[in-house]
Amino acid sequence: MRTLKHKTALLGTTGALALLAACSTATGDGATGPTPHAHQEPQTPQTAITNTEAQQVIADYNEQRNAAYRALDATLVEEIEGGSVLQRNRADMEQYLGLPEADRRPIEDWDYADPEIYIPAGETWWMAKAGYTRGESQALLTFERGQEDDWLLVAAVPLATDLPAIALDEQGLAEAVSADDPAGELLPQDAAAAYEDLWETGGTGPGAPLATSAGGQDVLERRSPEDPLLLARYTATTPDHEHTWSLRTEDGGTLTVATTAHTESMTDVFGAPLTPRDASAHYNSTPRSPLIAHYTGEIAVSIPADTAPQILGDRWKLIGSE
Repeated sequence: MRTLKHKTALLGTTGALALLAACSTATGDGATGPTPHAHQEPQTPQTAITNTEAQQVIADYNEQRNAAYRALDATLVEEIEGGSVLQRNRADMEQYLGLPEADRRPIEDWDYADPEIYIPAGETWWMAKAGYTRGESQALLTFERGQEDDWLLVAAVPLATDLPAIALDEQGLAEAVSADDPAGELLPQDAAAAYEDLWETGGTGPGAPLATSAGGQDVLERRSPEDPLLLARYTATTPDHEHTWSLRTEDGGTLTVATTAHTESMTDVFGAPLTPRDASAHYNSTPRSPLIAHYTGEIAVSIPADTAPQILGDRWKLIGSE
């Protein structure tokens, strides 16, 4: 009987639209018409949040997240996170609490630091690039307006490489891009499928444009088990919180964040049962073959207008095992 220890992977809201008011005046017959010489002020794009407010949202998030993990209280996390991030962190806390106290790693406070904010006009979501107070790496964060008119972290991707330059207008606002935007080799809406194809087929299908990038090569290395006596097969699945967010980049392409999910089926080359350990054992500790695990997470992909797309970072989490 073989014992399997899973490896973890780490690459690392609609706001009010500007109202266009036309000046008018009464004509001699009582009708109304445009004022020929009325001076119209330039329209300022409306946003759901300001840069200063976004900075405060991240500061408040840091404080409450640290408090939630110090107290091991998932209800506090639910007040500041949503979607895929909340699903991942609920699973993380559940798995942590499932360990004997002697096996629990110490939990230390950490913050997202020095955020650079990207706010698109007319949207109820925004992004931020931020560092970590522990370590030199950076993350790409996506916040979305919640049902209580609050801001929830819905994607958090550690970055393995620099972001492309984000296009900003004269007011410093970013431009949201539709999921079917044709710029570049990939549509933003196809980024998640392309990423998952790297796991599923090794990039022989829709993942081919990503396979030659550094991030794609990293995924291809990670899809092979470290133990040569194990075989892994991956199947793309639909995330419980399927979504894509995209911003225009200075080169005319897009920066895309997408939720993603897949199932891993692990077997022994000799057909022996596998004994799950760590997080997998939390869901089912019975030795079995195959050992099936479910993962979900988020990716960040650069889709330039004129060059090959690349994976900027990914993060996923075990959320179930059978």
